[in-house]
Amino acid sequence: MICKMAIIAEQHTLNSLEYAERGGEQLYTNNVFGSPKEIFNDFKLIQDLNDRAKNKSIHAILSFNPKDDLQRLTKQDLIDISNKYLEKHGFDDNQAAVYLHNDKAHIHLHIVANRIKMDGICVSSSNNYFKNLEFAKEMENHYQLIKTNRKEKGVDFVKDSQRANQIKAKIDKALLKSSTMDEFCKHMKNMNVLVLRGRGIAFVDGSGAKFKGSEIGREYSLMGIEKQLNQTASSLDLKQEPGAKLTVEPKVENQTELNLSISDFYINPKHFRDDDEEEDYKKRKNRNRGF
Repeated sequence: MICKMAIIAEQHTLNSLEYAERGGEQLYTNNVFGSPKEIFNDFKLIQDLNDRAKNKSIHAILSFNPKDDLQRLTKQDLIDISNKYLEKHGFDDNQAAVYLHNDKAHIHLHIVANRIKMDGICVSSSNNYFKNLEFAKEMENHYQLIKTNRKEKGVDFVKDSQRANQIKAKIDKALLKSSTMDEFCKHMKNMNVLVLRGRGIAFVDGSGAKFKGSEIGREYSLMGIEKQLNQTASSLDLKQEPGAKLTVEPKVENQTELNLSISDFYINPKHFRDDDEEEDYKKRKNRNRGF
């Protein structure tokens, strides 16, 4: 089993609920009921009690290994696993909705929960990564699931690659149009993908699912994307560089003679007279000689 959690803002909460219901079956809810819109409105009533927290919801995905014998697991088992996950992260009394997706080689659960408790206190998001690892190992042992080899991501476990591939396609499209990071982020936003930058880079799709660039591919890490943007910028500079003007140079057999002639012109301008001046010069010279 692999567990992932994204801390999401209000504008992504409804998208996450709609995505989870559209692609699966609602298994369980806690302190909420109805359609994604109705659940979202119930979330918001409680979230309004806390005006300090910015990202007030979570979207978690619990994915089973395709090789697991899931015939042994009942729907109640899946509900119990979801509840244990919420308890592990401190969401045991929070509003939440759980959905089952079985449209891929591996079944997976989507959990959308409110981080704000009924008393207005926000559940801490610290150590979520390690809590996820610990919870997955506990469930593997308790339900005799196949242990995921976490040292080799993707070898024992097939990721939900459909959305990752969709983001990858959007990144490629944005990179073709961008020569700076700001342009790239703008094009991604227009395609409903949020770009998060820090020491690395991550992408959040419309459903609230978060993907690190390095998880999508090495060339989609922060360094890889910056490299591609620099290459695009260099290519655009070459295309936009004005064409060089054609300059015709006189054919000179002896460059030294040309240099001497030019310097002689500036030093001795009398060497370069027009025809009338040349004729007057010859007459004066002859007179001086007695001709």
